[in-house]
Amino acid sequence: MTAAVNWLWHRFHATGSITWAEIAIAALIAISTATAVGYFGSVSRQSAERKRLLDRLQVEQEARAAAERQAGVAAERQRLARDIHDSLTQGFASVAMLLEAAQATLPDNKHLTQALRAARENLAESRRVVRALRPGRLDECGLPEALQWLSGRLSDETVIHAQTVITGKLRPLEAQVQAELLRVAQEAVANVRRHARAEQVTLTLSYMEDLVVLDVHDDGDGFDPGRAVFGHGLSIMRERMEQLGGALLVESAPGAGTTVAASLPVVALSGAR
Repeated sequence: MTAAVNWLWHRFHATGSITWAEIAIAALIAISTATAVGYFGSVSRQSAERKRLLDRLQVEQEARAAAERQAGVAAERQRLARDIHDSLTQGFASVAMLLEAAQATLPDNKHLTQALRAARENLAESRRVVRALRPGRLDECGLPEALQWLSGRLSDETVIHAQTVITGKLRPLEAQVQAELLRVAQEAVANVRRHARAEQVTLTLSYMEDLVVLDVHDDGDGFDPGRAVFGHGLSIMRERMEQLGGALLVESAPGAGTTVAASLPVVALSGAR
């Protein structure tokens, strides 16, 4: 439109008048310019919309691929658990039973006693591996319910008052994330049973804006983390948290109880329980 007006203005100054033909030419210029602007504007909007849809599709595809990978990992862990249980665990159980029968007839045989002890230890270890690969409670329910069951069992089997607290808005967590957080809780509760002499234990699962955090706090004896040598179980839990992009912290002091805190970023979490 501006170009057409400028052209008419120059024609008027040059000739002192404007003909109808010149007005028609100016109108055609204005119409052509408006049409071109509208066309290119439409193309630009369509391109932007297409890019937005492609970006959304890519994000959805990446999320689907991540969920499929996690599902594959969970399925493989379940398969390994079944294979170990059906082969090694059952085999060690059979060996232990045979050695127990043999020991009944040869009670003072040193080598037989050592073989039986080794079979029992390996049986216990294979069962531990199966439990680590497949936390049974998560097969039946989600992480909050599994934690509540764990604290309830601790209260029922000891004089410790244990409870589970859930804070924040619940969100779905990947199967592997639930499994690792439950293992942290199990290890922490086992340590309380063995060492803490605690009266109260609280398991807190917190759903935050950018993190999910599990805290296991007891009011037991505590210890000096700077001097303590952490057990193999806690070291493995820390490594697993770090592999998932999270962290495991242990805070304690003599006479002040102990807190084990496991945290994972929300960006690493997706899928249904």
